[in-house]
Amino acid sequence: MIRRKYFPYILVALVAVMLLISQWQSLSTTPVDSSYTDHIEISGFSQQQYDENGRRVHQVAAAKAVLDDARVELVQPQMITEHQQVEWQVSAQKAISHDRLNSIRFQQSVSIQSPQQAALSLTTEALNYSATEQRLFNQKPTLLRDQFHQLKANGVNIDLTNFDVELTNGVEGNAHDS
Repeated sequence: MIRRKYFPYILVALVAVMLLISQWQSLSTTPVDSSYTDHIEISGFSQQQYDENGRRVHQVAAAKAVLDDARVELVQPQMITEHQQVEWQVSAQKAISHDRLNSIRFQQSVSIQSPQQAALSLTTEALNYSATEQRLFNQKPTLLRDQFHQLKANGVNIDLTNFDVELTNGVEGNAHDS
């Protein structure tokens, strides 16, 4: 008698468990939309990095950042780095970093300025930045302008610690009065 009373409830519970199991299996075999898991997009990206003494190494800002497991791609990046109270400003159309912005490859219409260094301005199509080596460098055509010179070269190496700007490979240009 008791069995007949509880039999419909037991049957309903078994059917519900079977439905849950079948739904669980169909969910686990459904492909995941990779557009949600491959990368993260951030508008108005900004990041500052500090050294072990609490001094700012650089500040990077971009109109947009796309982050995934392997790299960070920046759209319209701007970087400011300061060493011994001399500020360097780098801007470009695009930049890529593979190691959490410790090194950055700026690309397309790269501009470097240092207002404290006699209005120094460099333009190039690609430039590498290394926070650990504290330098900017490339082996690409580069134009350097300041209040006294306009020089072209096929490479540049800027040591940010001692303000050394070295143009390499095929340097040509002229000096002019300010």
